[in-house]
Amino acid sequence: MVLIGHSMGGAIATKTVAHLESNMADSELKKAILGCVIIDVVEGTAMEALPFMEQIVKNRPVHFPDLASVVKYGVIGGQVKNKKSARISMPAQVKSVKDNATGLDKYVWRTDLLATKEYWTQWFNGLTTSFLGLQTKKMLFLAGAERMDTELTVAHMQGKYEMHVIADCGHVIQED
Repeated sequence: MVLIGHSMGGAIATKTVAHLESNMADSELKKAILGCVIIDVVEGTAMEALPFMEQIVKNRPVHFPDLASVVKYGVIGGQVKNKKSARISMPAQVKSVKDNATGLDKYVWRTDLLATKEYWTQWFNGLTTSFLGLQTKKMLFLAGAERMDTELTVAHMQGKYEMHVIADCGHVIQED
């Protein structure tokens, strides 16, 4: 298995592998892990963004009149630059509900991100140390080199993990 996670999922994948390596060293599950890949997440950048994250989430539209509006928001908002990809991924992030006032369908976010706010800090805190401490093979994909922090830069120069910086893409690298 290779655990792969994007953004917050990258933090969760890293900490899952770290937990398996330290607490289940002789387990078949731990032995099955061949690597950990994290996509566009760096502890320093994430921790700096956390004070603004609640407002960013609150600034998103609460609902959309149609799926075309959802796709447009994803591209204009910079989540995804590839329009073809946005047409596939953005609709999966919303669900259709009946608007009681109008009787028409509208689209709302499938996941209530604010409901997870109490966990944000613990997901990202210690991520760099956890990632660099993994015994398995490690790979980091970033949307821009400016997201790197000093500890990750030094570790990369020492060959402790493989890194790829992908140009001209949004936060959702795997789609662009």
